[in-house]
Amino acid sequence: MELILMRHGKAEPAIPPMKDEERDLTELGREKVIAAAQGLAGGLADASRLQIWTSSLARALSTASIVAEVLGVEELRILPCLEEGKLPELLQELATVEEDAQVLVVGHEPYLSLWTEHLAGSSLPFKPATAACLTPCVGRSERWRLRWYAQAGILGCLGKK
Repeated sequence: MELILMRHGKAEPAIPPMKDEERDLTELGREKVIAAAQGLAGGLADASRLQIWTSSLARALSTASIVAEVLGVEELRILPCLEEGKLPELLQELATVEEDAQVLVVGHEPYLSLWTEHLAGSSLPFKPATAACLTPCVGRSERWRLRWYAQAGILGCLGKK
């Protein structure tokens, strides 16, 4: 299994009366997510095995939708545990997928950094549209190995090849 954690793209500022969950991507955020998704496409051996899970917040949903379109994934799965940072619930969901699955999770900071630190022992800064790939060390234990980490600019460069 591969778990790809990705932060949503750059979001609109929170300007009242807009609620935090309504904040969508900026135009630059959309552009960087498209470029990052193109970079991800080049690194996935088989996008047909990819599942995309996302929080329900507008910025994450938009990011997941863009990535799905670029990668040809037809369905998104919304998980409330992603917006609330509940790692145990995410791990329970991951335990239900096939061994050869790839799961891309679109989420939020500070949770993504905390999760990579907990799972792989690496505290990584997840700037907008940054992604990291983790694989379980042994079966489905709670110890994972960091396979790669790339910020949006690097992913964008990979997509230009």
